[in-house]
Amino acid sequence: MPVPRWTALTTPGWRTVDLQLAARSLVASLAPGRVGPWAVQLRLDDPASVVTGGWLEAVAPLVAAGADISLNVGGTRSPSDLVRMVETIAPTGIACLQLPERAARPLLWRRALDAADRSDVVLSCSCHSGAGVDAALAAGADRVFVSPVFATPSKPGAAPLGLDAFGAVARRYPGRVIALGGIDVDTVAPVFAQGAAGVACIRAAWDETAALLSAACRLAPLP
Repeated sequence: MPVPRWTALTTPGWRTVDLQLAARSLVASLAPGRVGPWAVQLRLDDPASVVTGGWLEAVAPLVAAGADISLNVGGTRSPSDLVRMVETIAPTGIACLQLPERAARPLLWRRALDAADRSDVVLSCSCHSGAGVDAALAAGADRVFVSPVFATPSKPGAAPLGLDAFGAVARRYPGRVIALGGIDVDTVAPVFAQGAAGVACIRAAWDETAALLSAACRLAPLP
């Protein structure tokens, strides 16, 4: 699975109808065949409901438009809960699991995925510092989401890393670091210039600038 050039994160608290409406609007705004690799990450109040809650049906138009689907698995999970989660997503087309920085345990997830014949699933990890990135990738994560790069309303009070610190991490791990936090049409080019493999965002991915964001990501140079 190639690294998505851009990932649209859903808003926690959304209902399936909210995602259906947002998906319809987003797909209508994108130029067919000119999107490039992209993904949608589901952040659900109950990740285990991804199959039974109608979420996969809600993202079907996005999949048809070329998006890979990622699932944020939420907080710390016991080994048995972890296995149940893998068994839940195994029959689906979910392509990536997003793990928390604390207690990510990518090797346990990888063993469970291999046992479920889903070794194709990518494991990404949320990180908030260079040290966190080092630890996550050393522990077996395939890629990382580093945040916040810039100040963002979704993380009030969180100190942004800034471009220089982000770039130092991204260049250390070419093709494995995705920028998150304060990403919009104006900040896409600078983070790609610093070596980002991709970007992720919430607001800019679903508003009227989404088509411009997609184009900017598609045209940005690869690290």
